[in-house]
Amino acid sequence: MRINEYCPTCKTKLRLRKEKQRFFKYCEPCKSGESLYYEAKG
Repeated sequence: MRINEYCPTCKTKLRLRKEKQRFFKYCEPCKSGESLYYEAKG
């Protein structure tokens, strides 16, 4: 999965990060993230 979004603060391309079943858009320089998706199992 790719995202073509940029950080509104520093204009760096956002990265996708996965933590257990949650996916986040994440900016490395700003150390900020936003929940994107929750993968439900069952």
